[in-house]
Amino acid sequence: MFKKLLKGLDSTPPAPKIGRIELPEVGEGDVYYFSKAEGSAIVDWSSDSETSPRSPILAAPWRRSSPQPDGPLKSRRKLSMPAPESPLNPRRGSSSSYQRAPSRTASPMVEPKSSGSRSSTPQPGSSKATPGLASPVPVRPVRKGILKPTPPPKPVTLHWQLLPYDPARSKKLLYFNVAHPPALIRDHTRMPPVPLPQAETEKLAAEIPLSEMEIRCSQLPHWDIIVKPAGPGGVRCIDVYRAIHETFQKELSETERDHYIPAGRRKQCEAAWRKRCKEAPGLPEVHLKKGMCRIDLLEGRTIFMGLRRPVPMDDKPDRVWVLELGLPKEERRSSR
Repeated sequence: MFKKLLKGLDSTPPAPKIGRIELPEVGEGDVYYFSKAEGSAIVDWSSDSETSPRSPILAAPWRRSSPQPDGPLKSRRKLSMPAPESPLNPRRGSSSSYQRAPSRTASPMVEPKSSGSRSSTPQPGSSKATPGLASPVPVRPVRKGILKPTPPPKPVTLHWQLLPYDPARSKKLLYFNVAHPPALIRDHTRMPPVPLPQAETEKLAAEIPLSEMEIRCSQLPHWDIIVKPAGPGGVRCIDVYRAIHETFQKELSETERDHYIPAGRRKQCEAAWRKRCKEAPGLPEVHLKKGMCRIDLLEGRTIFMGLRRPVPMDDKPDRVWVLELGLPKEERRSSR
């Protein structure tokens, strides 16, 4: 009896028998690959009959992309057959309903996309963009024929009152002494002379409305005459007459007299100053007390002869207009 007790302690107790447990059924057409490295139980199982023991390790459907082993493989295609109802083997759904379950999840063959990394091998027909950098905007070539050179500006045509007298163009013969106010402009077309109507002096200075004019006298190049419009609509003829008169009526300082009047011309300039004060409207003593003005440097050439564009010999910019002045009629007769 002692020997039986020792033999019972050394022997391994038999394993309990619980019966056969069926694995979940799969649909038709599922193919599985087995590797030799997964255990000897897979190597021994090679029968297609229903009596063969089932493999304890099956490759999952998401392992189809793994490389196949070098040796011959055995695939098993199991047909869908109804299983008997029992407490240990409950009846499961059809193979078609079981096969739809994996379709709700992502396909096992598609790798999840990652925002931080991309495949190193670009797909055909696609361009690989550098992460974190915006793609450069392609520069379109300039189309020929779109960019055209700017046409040159049209020449400005002044009103006939401001141009040199021309019998074919001028409607009237105006007489304007810049030493006197513009209100004393006379029409010398017929004798006796008559004052120029105010409606004529209110005409625009040019066909195109001008916001400013710059005039320069050849005899007095030191002071430019800037014409600004007195009202809306652009520069008018009266604005030009008034700007010329007011610019030349400014007094000369002691420094300007010494600088602009040379010793050889001082006597002629003083004679022109006394004559102007005598002929000016008002009391001569008032004008003499005022002193010499810029217009006295012209030495009597105070008659408006018109405006013109500069020529190369004038050495003046194109934006300015050149003022032409002449002698009065009586002085022209005496000079002959």
